[in-house]
Amino acid sequence: MDNQNEITLREELAEATKKLDILMENMPGGVIIYEAKTGKILEVSKSLLDMFGCTEKAFREHYYNCFDLMIYKSDRPRIKDLIEQQMALLTTIEVTFRARDLMGERKFLDFKGKLVTDKNGVQLVYAILSDVSERMLVQQELQRMNETLYMETQRYKLLMEAVDDIPFDYNALLDSVEISLKKNGGTRVVIDDFRRDYRYKNVFSPDTVEQVTQVWDAALMTMKKGSFECKLHLENEKPYEWYRIHFVSFQDKTGRIVRIVGSAKNIMEEKLAEEEMNSRLKQDSMTGLYNKTTMESMVNEFILSSMPTETHALFLIDADNFKAINDNLGHMYGDEVIRFVAKTIRDIFRDSDYVGRIGGDEFMVFMKNATKEVAMNRADALNEAMRKTFEKDGISITISCSIGVALYSKDGADYTTLFTNADACLYEAKRLGKDQSVFCQDF
Repeated sequence: MDNQNEITLREELAEATKKLDILMENMPGGVIIYEAKTGKILEVSKSLLDMFGCTEKAFREHYYNCFDLMIYKSDRPRIKDLIEQQMALLTTIEVTFRARDLMGERKFLDFKGKLVTDKNGVQLVYAILSDVSERMLVQQELQRMNETLYMETQRYKLLMEAVDDIPFDYNALLDSVEISLKKNGGTRVVIDDFRRDYRYKNVFSPDTVEQVTQVWDAALMTMKKGSFECKLHLENEKPYEWYRIHFVSFQDKTGRIVRIVGSAKNIMEEKLAEEEMNSRLKQDSMTGLYNKTTMESMVNEFILSSMPTETHALFLIDADNFKAINDNLGHMYGDEVIRFVAKTIRDIFRDSDYVGRIGGDEFMVFMKNATKEVAMNRADALNEAMRKTFEKDGISITISCSIGVALYSKDGADYTTLFTNADACLYEAKRLGKDQSVFCQDF
């Protein structure tokens, strides 16, 4: 019975292989498989060899068994860059490139590939190559005969390469823009009087309108290709979201810009991930407060934009007896105490104040627009809130905090001077017995 099953399986496998071979040899175009990293050709179909009119041995020898060398030499950097860009973002790759066959004849090939990873972790590209030379020659001839058709062909190509992006077409002569909303089943939205009646202000967020206007004006002055990022919404009830706009402008035979076409790609997830990463780089991992580098940068930037008549307060705060916590209750307990200190400081000060951890048990607060009296009240409140006893295994340790405060601009008009003076005040508070605050002008 086992032998009969094995025979049946072999027959089914042979039949499936035969069908696959027939499909491979009769499908339009030819199949090639190569390593994504090296370009090494692993397999080529008979239909691809027929397209080039050669044997597999001659094909491999002519292109040195490397897919990259099939691409027209002058086109190679651009095409490889296009393929690599698509590989980085997608698993499906589509591009058209020029190649020379073994007789030196030029061919235009459509490349449609899929990026896969084999069982050994090697990335491979499975691709179908179609000879579109005749189609491309016809297109080139039509482009020479009809400038309008040329622009439409370029527009089509750009929109097809946009993948999931939202294509748009601005007609400068009619001052109207056409947008195809793919998420809504390809619904077309036409906005007339786009610039004349400032209708674009209903699409772009107020804080990016000026930037968009500058780019648009430049694209209407001369043929231009580029990209930019901005916030917009395509339906009024939706909030503004980040998009990356790719565009290219075209001119007629008189040199007048008549069209701007392109696509808009939603990059909200990318922006949110970027913001999260930037936030993590700015934060102290244990407490979630700003780290020392971020505090210095933020305080310094705020001071540089301040007038000498304004008053701000820089606090340096040190947790008293923290070493005793670590030595007697353990470092894990010490971490909990640090989190308690951070939360207490955060609760005492305003949301608009900068709060950071700059060392093991050292913290900094920058109060914007705070008089000395306001700063003294916050310092007293912090001293009161920070007095707390921690117990473990019969051992009790009470913590408090020492505070040094320097005021802008009386105690310093730059970050370094303010920090130095606040640090001297903190040292004085420690010397006087801890659990208190000292202001520069008080000693």
